[in-house]
Amino acid sequence: MILEKLAQESNLTPSEREIARFILAETTDLRGLSSEELGKRTYTSQATVTRLYQKLGYQTYREFIVALNEQLNERHRANNMIRDNRPFREDSTYADVIETLPHLYTKTAINTKLMLDEMVVKEVARQISHAQMVDIYGSGITSTLAEQLAFKLRALGIFCQTHSGYNSSYVEQIASDRTHLSIVISLTGRNKMMEQVAQRLTANELPVVIIAGSLRQTELLPSDYVLSLDRNHYFGIDTMSSLFSAQYLIDLIFSLLLVEKIKKES
Repeated sequence: MILEKLAQESNLTPSEREIARFILAETTDLRGLSSEELGKRTYTSQATVTRLYQKLGYQTYREFIVALNEQLNERHRANNMIRDNRPFREDSTYADVIETLPHLYTKTAINTKLMLDEMVVKEVARQISHAQMVDIYGSGITSTLAEQLAFKLRALGIFCQTHSGYNSSYVEQIASDRTHLSIVISLTGRNKMMEQVAQRLTANELPVVIIAGSLRQTELLPSDYVLSLDRNHYFGIDTMSSLFSAQYLIDLIFSLLLVEKIKKES
């Protein structure tokens, strides 16, 4: 999540943005750089570096730089798997396709992982486990994802149901019941129906989780928690990569809940 926060540049001062841009453009190991040296290379200061990593939730520079370097290495590994946005071309053979697909899966999973805030994911899992009912919203292709998530939650004994649109009478009925948790899925974050669903659920003061791509759009969607999808665009297969990313998130949530279930039963 460090790289994602640095790229967003939200709540960063101009000097902190200079450090963020330097880090994002860097291809070498940063562990050899002290906070003082990082300040000098970015024409800022050691104090600015300290403010930046504290804003990102780290207590010490070492803790920050180790976590940052791990994410930079992961990003580098992912970028080397598929180097451009055209994984399939007119001359791609069967062998090319069958070799490329696993790299596409892995790159999408790594990119999705790098965008996640651990505390948010854990809190979403906690909210799901404590909810008396989980309402999952999807439309079109995301209705399939909603059904997948519902199937896995039911396997863990969690009560849930799927919706393909907004049911006003149902939402009004549960408006004061915060034991219901709503999960809204949109691959692009630009699905008008899902946007309306999120707005109406939030207006009724129900807790809402958004699973969506397009950072600009997810910031506009009202919600309590946001889990962002990989936003890499590949020629001709944008939907495929978004689906991989969403399925990764669904499996991550399921796995965290499964671990908790195993702990309770052991």
